[in-house]
Amino acid sequence: MGELIESTVGYRDDVTHLIMGGPMMGFLLPDDHLPVTKATNCLVVAQTGEISPPKPEMPCIRCSECSQVCPAQLLPQELLTAASRSDMRALDSLGLEACIECGCCDYVCPSYIPMTARFIAAKVGLRQHHLGTQDTARARKRFDRRQARLEQQTTERGQDLQGQVDELAGAQAKAIEAVMARVNSTRDEE
Repeated sequence: MGELIESTVGYRDDVTHLIMGGPMMGFLLPDDHLPVTKATNCLVVAQTGEISPPKPEMPCIRCSECSQVCPAQLLPQELLTAASRSDMRALDSLGLEACIECGCCDYVCPSYIPMTARFIAAKVGLRQHHLGTQDTARARKRFDRRQARLEQQTTERGQDLQGQVDELAGAQAKAIEAVMARVNSTRDEE
């Protein structure tokens, strides 16, 4: 990136920030020793005074300015509350995945809350939660299949044993009948 900037206008003495992605959706780069990729759509080389320093964050006053400017028609103040509680169910139902991370909510917030950064972090947590839920569901299916297989094996063994018992009982009954027949035949002879 440094070579790209030098090949155009070059740096001035009072450059304080290098931002990739534009003034609202972009993010601050640590230095210019990074490659230009297909995701590099804009580089802002900001001078002193062009970007105001971050103001101290204050509590949300629930003014709903963020909701009015949200292009995805989300409720950023509700998402912020859910993100601070790590309430994955609420984040999912409020549609956090639909957030396009445009930064409009940050721009209009009178409390200077960096909502976009928190939403990005919450999206990572929500994705991990979904992956964990999927892993849990897969593990549950494996467990249920194993239980069904063990029950079937137990049933088959029980049926085999019952067949053997029935076979032995039949053989014993025949043996007893044969003995009784011999005893009766000996009595008849006497």
